[in-house]
Amino acid sequence: FVVFTSNIFAILGLRALYFLLAGLMGRLRFLKPALSLVLVFIGAKMILEEASKSEALGSWTARLPHISTSMSLAVIGSILGLAAALSILFPSKGAVPEDVRLRRTGPDDPDPLEDTAGRRDPPGAARDTGGTGT
Repeated sequence: FVVFTSNIFAILGLRALYFLLAGLMGRLRFLKPALSLVLVFIGAKMILEEASKSEALGSWTARLPHISTSMSLAVIGSILGLAAALSILFPSKGAVPEDVRLRRTGPDDPDPLEDTAGRRDPPGAARDTGGTGT
């Protein structure tokens, strides 16, 4: 029972974290390049680790650097932190924060219920979109 409930709570926590990250994806424009750098770093670390264990390369493997776990975490954290900082300092030009979008309601804004011809549909009314109706 303890194992089952701990797994359920872990899944629920990860689900909340996923929605948090999904909400931040629009604001963190440098996150994808940062994640690709993290993957390249991890791949290089794995290759160096396996190459240092290989005896086929001879004495050359003694000169390969060893990257500790704490150093790996520091590099990964700094890459992600730098990406987040750059995303905050240099937001994308087309992105408008949600709180600003919500405040932009004034008399000059178009009515969302009005179509392009100026007709007003009542809320909940079906619009004819020109489709087949299926």
